[in-house]
Amino acid sequence: MKIILANLIPELDEAQALKADKNKFKSLNYPLGLGIIANVLKKADIAFQTIDTYVKETTPGFMETVGFEKPDLILMSGFLGNFMYAFLYKLTHKIKEVSPQSRIIIGGPIGSTIPELLVDRCKVDYAVVGEGEKTIIELLDTIETGSNVKSVKGVVFKDDTGKVVFTGDRERIKDLDQESEFPLYDAFPIQKYIDYLNKTGRCWEISTSRGCYGSCTFCKLTFGNKITSYSNQSIIRHMCYVNERYNVNRFSFVDDNFLNHPGKADEFVDLLMQQDVDFKWRFQGRADRISPEFVKRASAAGLFDISFGIESADPEILKQYGKKLDIGKALDKLMAIKDIININCNFIVGAPGETWDSIKKSEAFIKQLKLKTVNAGILMLFPGTALYLEALKKGYIKDEHEYCINFGHPYDYPYINICNLSDNELIQAKQFLMDAVK
Repeated sequence: MKIILANLIPELDEAQALKADKNKFKSLNYPLGLGIIANVLKKADIAFQTIDTYVKETTPGFMETVGFEKPDLILMSGFLGNFMYAFLYKLTHKIKEVSPQSRIIIGGPIGSTIPELLVDRCKVDYAVVGEGEKTIIELLDTIETGSNVKSVKGVVFKDDTGKVVFTGDRERIKDLDQESEFPLYDAFPIQKYIDYLNKTGRCWEISTSRGCYGSCTFCKLTFGNKITSYSNQSIIRHMCYVNERYNVNRFSFVDDNFLNHPGKADEFVDLLMQQDVDFKWRFQGRADRISPEFVKRASAAGLFDISFGIESADPEILKQYGKKLDIGKALDKLMAIKDIININCNFIVGAPGETWDSIKKSEAFIKQLKLKTVNAGILMLFPGTALYLEALKKGYIKDEHEYCINFGHPYDYPYINICNLSDNELIQAKQFLMDAVK
């Protein structure tokens, strides 16, 4: 089979381009999910080629390749944002026009978030839900042999009657060290990503776990509530591999669960201190689980920055978000470490019940900590989340396809406003919190 793994930047129409923040489209993040699938295919001795329009080819060039080579399969990924759904809607129709026999498979966050829409409204043949390592091998085998796709767990597709079918949840990978792969970095134009990191001072992204115990009403969990983690030895082996091969020593752990097991975090620091490389690293964590003792030890091992999802300093708004964060405890914890390490705090405005009084509580939180870095965004209703389902029920979202078509930069605009503040007030509130650091 001819297989193309495509990492495609959304191509914007004129109206979308006017709304787009070009700096956000210029930000380069290596396609971790596609890199993992590339390694899975390589280990299975399945040939493929890659196209990456973020750093090399163009959408017209991709379409020319598809029209010329008529691949059997096109594998894509992405997340729901930056007009990706609108792009995929147009692109998949064009693909079927120039190569009707090509089957399109989409995974990653967007595949897990809106699989039914992708299959029903776009020209997507299969959407992979959740972890894709085992699913993709079974799915390719089924396609090649003409077997029944219903036997492959974790797939959404249309049956012979045109009905959209979900084959059921796939059992999660239990041992990520043994059953998952590191990304096959050289499958994509890796030097472009390295050059970007060197130019911007950003970090190489690594995932240390999958899943989340949280039940936040605004968050769509790609892997579900069960957490699986790579071992500390595996994480450090990954860091050393990247350092030796690409001369990179700055890393960002992009999952939310680094502090869930304090003993494991302590062991990680111990192991990292034994390495010859001067690693620099950062992670995301819960503010109520941090301690000055850990931060001091970790900073001696290269930790330089931590991001915390606070969302709001108003306890009533936190209840709306299902955050289960004791804001008083979080403040005390962060006050204890603010002079040891750089702290980033993230806030969201626009929850049901949001007022200027609740927003000013977040401002006071920022000012009391004297934060240097704050990220604030307007509440986004991602399909599948509790707040999204409530908005559907109340009729705020009339057409899911149209809603996702207009889905641009996440957290920049009130695409659906479910609070009492006006759209303009939410935009002002977002900037108000960003300005609180000045």
